[in-house]
Amino acid sequence: MSLLERVAGVLFPARCVFCGAVVPQGTFACPACAGKAPRVEEPVCSGCGRGKAFCACRRSFAFSACAAAYYYEDAVKRGIARLKFHGHPGVAAGFAALALPAARRVTADAAVDLVTAVPLSRKGLRARGYNQSTLFARALAGHLTLPYAETLQKPFDTKPQHTCGGTERWGNVFGAFAVCTDVQGKRILLADDILTTGATLHECARILMLAGAADVRCIAVACVR
Repeated sequence: MSLLERVAGVLFPARCVFCGAVVPQGTFACPACAGKAPRVEEPVCSGCGRGKAFCACRRSFAFSACAAAYYYEDAVKRGIARLKFHGHPGVAAGFAALALPAARRVTADAAVDLVTAVPLSRKGLRARGYNQSTLFARALAGHLTLPYAETLQKPFDTKPQHTCGGTERWGNVFGAFAVCTDVQGKRILLADDILTTGATLHECARILMLAGAADVRCIAVACVR
Protein backbone atom coordinates (compact mmCIF):
# COMPACT_ATOMS: atom_id res chain seq x y z
CA MET A 1 0.00 0.00 0.00
CA SER A 2 1.37 3.40 -0.99
CA LEU A 3 1.81 6.30 1.45
CA LEU A 4 -1.05 8.15 -0.29
CA GLU A 5 -3.34 5.15 0.16
CA ARG A 6 -2.41 4.87 3.84
CA VAL A 7 -3.13 8.56 4.41
CA ALA A 8 -6.45 8.26 2.57
CA GLY A 9 -7.31 5.27 4.74
CA VAL A 10 -6.78 7.36 7.86
CA LEU A 11 -8.66 10.43 6.61
CA PHE A 12 -11.43 8.53 4.83
CA PRO A 13 -11.66 5.07 6.41
CA ALA A 14 -13.72 2.33 4.80
CA ARG A 15 -16.96 1.70 6.63
CA CYS A 16 -19.38 -1.19 6.93
CA VAL A 17 -22.30 -0.60 4.58
CA PHE A 18 -24.67 -2.08 7.14
CA CYS A 19 -23.74 -0.27 10.38
CA GLY A 20 -21.07 2.31 9.53
CA ALA A 21 -18.29 0.79 11.65
CA VAL A 22 -14.74 1.29 10.37
CA VAL A 23 -13.50 -1.76 8.44
CA PRO A 24 -10.22 -2.60 6.65
CA GLN A 25 -9.70 -0.94 3.28
CA GLY A 26 -11.12 -3.06 0.47
CA THR A 27 -13.85 -4.61 2.62
CA PHE A 28 -17.46 -3.55 2.89
CA ALA A 29 -18.90 -5.25 5.97
CA CYS A 30 -17.81 -5.75 9.56
CA PRO A 31 -17.75 -9.36 10.82
CA ALA A 32 -20.81 -8.86 13.03
CA CYS A 33 -22.98 -7.51 10.21
CA ALA A 34 -21.66 -9.97 7.63
CA GLY A 35 -22.99 -12.75 9.84
CA LYS A 36 -26.40 -11.10 9.92
CA ALA A 37 -26.75 -10.33 6.22
CA PRO A 38 -28.49 -13.30 4.58
CA ARG A 39 -27.32 -13.75 1.00
CA VAL A 40 -29.52 -15.18 -1.72
CA GLU A 41 -27.89 -18.55 -2.32
CA GLU A 42 -28.06 -20.94 -5.25
CA PRO A 43 -30.22 -22.44 -6.63
CA VAL A 44 -31.98 -19.21 -7.54
CA CYS A 45 -35.22 -18.62 -9.40
CA SER A 46 -34.33 -16.42 -12.37
CA GLY A 47 -37.89 -15.13 -12.49
CA CYS A 48 -38.17 -13.47 -9.08
CA GLY A 49 -34.52 -13.46 -7.96
CA ARG A 50 -35.10 -15.42 -4.76
CA GLY A 51 -33.74 -18.78 -3.76
CA LYS A 52 -35.98 -21.43 -5.30
CA ALA A 53 -37.25 -22.42 -1.85
CA PHE A 54 -38.74 -18.90 -1.57
CA CYS A 55 -39.84 -18.45 -5.20
CA ALA A 56 -42.63 -15.87 -5.33
CA CYS A 57 -43.47 -15.97 -9.03
CA ARG A 58 -47.23 -15.58 -9.27
CA ARG A 59 -47.38 -13.97 -12.70
CA SER A 60 -45.17 -13.43 -15.72
CA PHE A 61 -42.85 -10.43 -15.62
CA ALA A 62 -41.86 -8.03 -18.39
CA PHE A 63 -38.18 -8.56 -17.51
CA SER A 64 -36.51 -11.78 -18.63
CA ALA A 65 -34.48 -12.47 -15.47
CA CYS A 66 -33.87 -11.03 -12.03
CA ALA A 67 -31.34 -11.38 -9.21
CA ALA A 68 -30.81 -9.95 -5.74
CA ALA A 69 -27.73 -10.07 -3.55
CA TYR A 70 -29.44 -10.35 -0.14
CA TYR A 71 -32.71 -10.94 1.60
CA TYR A 72 -34.17 -7.78 3.06
CA GLU A 73 -33.64 -8.70 6.70
CA ASP A 74 -31.61 -7.80 9.79
CA ALA A 75 -28.34 -6.02 8.91
CA VAL A 76 -29.43 -5.60 5.28
CA LYS A 77 -32.52 -3.63 6.34
CA ARG A 78 -30.35 -1.37 8.47
CA GLY A 79 -27.88 -0.82 5.64
CA ILE A 80 -30.54 0.11 3.11
CA ALA A 81 -32.13 2.45 5.67
CA ARG A 82 -28.74 4.18 6.03
CA LEU A 83 -28.62 4.60 2.26
CA LYS A 84 -32.21 5.76 1.74
CA PHE A 85 -33.21 7.65 4.84
CA HIS A 86 -30.14 8.60 6.88
CA GLY A 87 -28.05 10.52 4.36
CA HIS A 88 -25.30 8.02 3.53
CA PRO A 89 -25.17 7.94 -0.29
CA GLY A 90 -21.68 6.42 -0.20
CA VAL A 91 -23.23 3.16 0.98
CA ALA A 92 -24.44 2.58 -2.60
CA ALA A 93 -20.90 1.92 -3.87
CA GLY A 94 -20.36 -0.73 -1.22
CA PHE A 95 -23.64 -2.40 -2.06
CA ALA A 96 -22.66 -2.41 -5.75
CA ALA A 97 -19.44 -4.28 -4.94
CA LEU A 98 -21.32 -6.78 -2.78
CA ALA A 99 -24.02 -7.27 -5.44
CA LEU A 100 -21.52 -7.90 -8.24
CA PRO A 101 -21.75 -11.73 -8.08
CA ALA A 102 -25.55 -11.54 -8.38
CA ALA A 103 -25.29 -9.09 -11.28
CA ARG A 104 -22.87 -11.37 -13.08
CA ARG A 105 -25.17 -14.33 -12.46
CA VAL A 106 -28.21 -12.64 -13.99
CA THR A 107 -26.24 -11.52 -17.06
CA ALA A 108 -24.15 -14.68 -17.51
CA ASP A 109 -26.13 -16.01 -20.47
CA ALA A 110 -26.79 -12.72 -22.27
CA ALA A 111 -24.85 -9.65 -23.32
CA VAL A 112 -25.88 -6.30 -21.81
CA ASP A 113 -25.50 -2.91 -23.49
CA LEU A 114 -26.10 -0.59 -20.56
CA VAL A 115 -27.13 -0.27 -16.92
CA THR A 116 -30.01 1.93 -15.82
CA ALA A 117 -32.00 2.56 -12.65
CA VAL A 118 -35.56 2.88 -11.39
CA PRO A 119 -36.14 6.67 -11.25
CA LEU A 120 -37.53 8.87 -8.51
CA SER A 121 -40.05 11.62 -9.18
CA ARG A 122 -38.73 15.19 -9.10
CA LYS A 123 -40.38 15.69 -5.71
CA GLY A 124 -38.83 12.51 -4.34
CA LEU A 125 -35.42 13.47 -5.69
CA ARG A 126 -35.62 16.93 -4.13
CA ALA A 127 -36.66 15.49 -0.78
CA ARG A 128 -33.83 12.94 -0.61
CA GLY A 129 -31.19 14.81 -2.55
CA TYR A 130 -30.18 11.76 -4.56
CA ASN A 131 -31.62 8.60 -6.07
CA GLN A 132 -30.16 5.65 -4.20
CA SER A 133 -30.92 3.29 -7.10
CA THR A 134 -29.04 5.55 -9.52
CA LEU A 135 -25.97 5.59 -7.26
CA PHE A 136 -26.12 1.80 -6.95
CA ALA A 137 -26.56 1.36 -10.71
CA ARG A 138 -23.72 3.75 -11.62
CA ALA A 139 -21.29 1.99 -9.30
CA LEU A 140 -22.39 -1.41 -10.58
CA ALA A 141 -21.91 -0.27 -14.19
CA GLY A 142 -18.33 0.65 -13.32
CA HIS A 143 -17.64 -2.83 -11.93
CA LEU A 144 -19.18 -4.42 -15.03
CA THR A 145 -17.36 -2.00 -17.38
CA LEU A 146 -20.68 -1.04 -18.93
CA PRO A 147 -22.09 2.42 -19.66
CA TYR A 148 -24.74 3.87 -17.38
CA ALA A 149 -27.66 5.73 -18.95
CA GLU A 150 -30.75 7.48 -17.62
CA THR A 151 -33.47 5.76 -19.64
CA LEU A 152 -36.52 6.35 -17.45
CA GLN A 153 -38.25 9.18 -15.68
CA LYS A 154 -41.13 9.33 -13.22
CA PRO A 155 -43.26 12.29 -14.29
CA PHE A 156 -45.47 12.37 -11.19
CA ASP A 157 -45.58 11.11 -7.64
CA THR A 158 -47.20 7.89 -6.51
CA LYS A 159 -47.78 6.54 -3.05
CA PRO A 160 -44.62 4.96 -1.58
CA GLN A 161 -44.71 1.28 -2.48
CA HIS A 162 -44.04 0.22 1.12
CA THR A 163 -47.37 1.77 2.12
CA CYS A 164 -49.30 -0.38 -0.37
CA GLY A 165 -50.57 -3.91 -0.05
CA GLY A 166 -49.34 -6.64 -2.38
CA THR A 167 -52.04 -6.25 -5.05
CA GLU A 168 -52.22 -2.48 -4.69
CA ARG A 169 -48.52 -2.17 -5.56
CA TRP A 170 -49.22 -3.18 -9.15
CA GLY A 171 -51.88 -0.55 -9.71
CA ASN A 172 -49.88 2.08 -7.86
CA VAL A 173 -47.02 2.05 -10.38
CA PHE A 174 -49.01 1.30 -13.54
CA GLY A 175 -48.25 4.08 -16.02
CA ALA A 176 -45.98 5.85 -13.52
CA PHE A 177 -42.82 5.73 -15.66
CA ALA A 178 -41.80 7.04 -19.07
CA VAL A 179 -38.82 6.39 -21.33
CA CYS A 180 -36.66 9.48 -21.81
CA THR A 181 -34.02 8.29 -24.31
CA ASP A 182 -33.65 5.96 -27.28
CA VAL A 183 -33.56 2.32 -26.11
CA GLN A 184 -34.34 0.71 -29.45
CA GLY A 185 -32.62 -2.69 -29.64
CA LYS A 186 -30.82 -2.18 -26.31
CA ARG A 187 -30.21 -4.99 -23.83
CA ILE A 188 -30.61 -3.40 -20.42
CA LEU A 189 -29.71 -4.23 -16.83
CA LEU A 190 -32.23 -2.40 -14.61
CA ALA A 191 -31.22 -1.73 -11.00
CA ASP A 192 -33.22 -0.98 -7.85
CA ASP A 193 -32.60 -1.17 -4.12
CA ILE A 194 -35.39 -3.49 -2.93
CA LEU A 195 -37.47 -6.12 -4.72
CA THR A 196 -40.75 -6.92 -2.95
CA THR A 197 -43.49 -8.05 -5.35
CA GLY A 198 -41.55 -7.09 -8.48
CA ALA A 199 -44.25 -4.57 -9.47
CA THR A 200 -41.90 -1.58 -9.88
CA LEU A 201 -39.27 -3.48 -11.86
CA HIS A 202 -41.98 -5.09 -13.98
CA GLU A 203 -43.55 -1.74 -14.85
CA CYS A 204 -40.19 -0.17 -15.71
CA ALA A 205 -39.27 -3.17 -17.85
CA ARG A 206 -42.68 -3.12 -19.56
CA ILE A 207 -42.24 0.51 -20.58
CA LEU A 208 -38.70 -0.10 -21.80
CA MET A 209 -39.81 -3.08 -23.88
CA LEU A 210 -42.70 -1.07 -25.37
CA ALA A 211 -40.13 1.57 -26.36
CA GLY A 212 -38.16 -1.04 -28.30
CA ALA A 213 -35.63 -2.47 -25.82
CA ALA A 214 -34.50 -5.94 -26.87
CA ASP A 215 -34.20 -7.35 -23.35
CA VAL A 216 -34.44 -6.17 -19.73
CA ARG A 217 -32.82 -7.97 -16.82
CA CYS A 218 -33.00 -6.78 -13.22
CA ILE A 219 -30.69 -6.56 -10.23
CA ALA A 220 -31.60 -5.46 -6.70
CA VAL A 221 -29.57 -5.04 -3.55
CA ALA A 222 -32.13 -7.09 -1.63
CA CYS A 223 -35.41 -8.93 -2.01
CA VAL A 224 -38.14 -9.70 0.50
CA ARG A 225 -38.01 -13.39 1.31
